[in-house]
Amino acid sequence: MKKYTLLILISLLFCSISKINIAQSQIYIDQQNQYRAQQNQVLAMNIFSNGLMAGIGGVIHKKKGEKFFPVFLKSFGKGCIGGAIKYTAKYQTNIFRSQQFNILLPINRAYFFLGHSITMNASRNEKMLSNFYANFYGVNFHYNNKAEKGERFNSRLSLGTMVSLGTFLAEGNRLDFIKTLEFGEFYFDKSSTSKIAPQGSRGYAGFNTIAIQKDNGFPITSIIPHELVHNYQFYDYYPISTFYEKSLNKALDKSTLYRKLSKYLDFDYQPLIFGTLYLTQPKPRYFKNYFEFEAEHFGDRRYIPR
Repeated sequence: MKKYTLLILISLLFCSISKINIAQSQIYIDQQNQYRAQQNQVLAMNIFSNGLMAGIGGVIHKKKGEKFFPVFLKSFGKGCIGGAIKYTAKYQTNIFRSQQFNILLPINRAYFFLGHSITMNASRNEKMLSNFYANFYGVNFHYNNKAEKGERFNSRLSLGTMVSLGTFLAEGNRLDFIKTLEFGEFYFDKSSTSKIAPQGSRGYAGFNTIAIQKDNGFPITSIIPHELVHNYQFYDYYPISTFYEKSLNKALDKSTLYRKLSKYLDFDYQPLIFGTLYLTQPKPRYFKNYFEFEAEHFGDRRYIPR
């Protein structure tokens, strides 16, 4: 009788363990399905937002004799390609949770700017690879393959980056020169007295600047992908500026001082477009705010409850 009782107890134990495992497996499957759904949402947002901005810009810049819909569809398609490249660059940031991959940081940054350049070219109704735009170490680089030899490459200091750099320094963050070289942008050790960073945050990003908190003398690398995505988000809405740039540049070129300074200084105000959109997001910030949701989505590659 005791043997039968023991067998029954063992059977019940195995049944309960099996049920727990099945329940845990189902939870995991549900979370994976939810993550895939969010992944599709973010992918669609990156592709179609770039396509739409490029399509509108392409129509605004259509040449004499060109028709509305063919230009829109052509620019829309190119913008979608640019958006897909930007999406994959954001997706790849997850590997930088580990410092052993830091050697790939400049490649990831250049790859993102390839997508950015394709979208910008499309929004100006230009050939897909006619221009390449990039920013490294606060300098805006521009390569134009249509220009005369000797004039195809130019570089100018980014005013937007300098403002962000000055703000981070004023906040008491400490510039890490070695990591700045690795990242291709200005990297800081986050100050505990920073007033700009959200309360309790372990890091924050500006325009081509990033500040990461240290724990026991070591940077909290797990949040680096999140902040890198914020860096890229500043560039996501640059194509909007192409909608009116002809009239704006015409007005600015009337100033002699502007013409002289613009040879060496890029008055890149476009990050304000992202900043304005960020402020329109609902609160609480995490994660009803789409931009925080997107950054966390790429940073953790998991389902993010919203």
